Amino acid sequence: MDEEQKKLLTIGVIAILLVLAMFVMCSKSPNQKKSGSGKNTSNASSNNRNVTSNKTENQQDSVHSTHYSTSNSSNYYATKEVEVPVFSAKTLENNKRFKEKALTRQREYIKKRTQELLDDPKTSPAKKLKARLITSKSYVEAFTAFKNKDYKTAIKAYHAVFADENSTPEMKYIALEGLQDSSRKIKDLELFILAAKEMGKLIKSADLSLLDITKTEDYYEWSLRFETFMKADLDISLRQRLIDDEMKQYMVTRAKAERTVQRQITTYKSLFKEFVNQ
Repeated sequence: MDEEQKKLLTIGVIAILLVLAMFVMCSKSPNQKKSGSGKNTSNASSNNRNVTSNKTENQQDSVHSTHYSTSNSSNYYATKEVEVPVFSAKTLENNKRFKEKALTRQREYIKKRTQELLDDPKTSPAKKLKARLITSKSYVEAFTAFKNKDYKTAIKAYHAVFADENSTPEMKYIALEGLQDSSRKIKDLELFILAAKEMGKLIKSADLSLLDITKTEDYYEWSLRFETFMKADLDISLRQRLIDDEMKQYMVTRAKAERTVQRQITTYKSLFKEFVNQ
């Protein structure tokens, strides 16, 4: 073996030893990391247990503290006597008189202010109407009673407004509307018909332009038809007269006249269901 071959053999051995050394180092490194990770995991778990233990102890202390505070508060209020102020009869009487005087002064001020609005030529008609309504004792009573579903009292008060000589046509119309609404609530057909006819008379004779209502006889005629057909539903003789009039006026057969009359009755009944079967 010459010198050159010896050198090559030596270099090959050295290369093999280097590879083996690197293999050994690589195989040991993961184990060391794994071992280190295990230690870290163990330490973290231990720390978590300590934190959890501390939290549990703090919560228990908080619960005990709250329970102690609540029980002490309950015991305090249970043993503490509440002092209720007691007013003498004289004091109560003085308070009552004070309230009555205050209400009287308030009513006087409203009355004075309202009269000023009515006397002022610059006040609009709409504001004057509102002023008259709020100073009308009967209207206020009617409005309040209707709102409280005391319809009988409301009807009586609305009738008082309508019958009052000092009531304007607009106030009378509003009172009749209140009578109609109240009659529908208590299902009083006769009262509704009476209010409707009076309203029709008012519309065809009075100036209600302030309420945006034009003079016409249409509503009065409607109120008469409404009365006739609503009553014809239960009055057979009245129904027969309507059929006869239909035959004579339009020269139709009895069968067609009966269908026409029944259609009118059905229409009114569907619009005013609260008056059906009264």
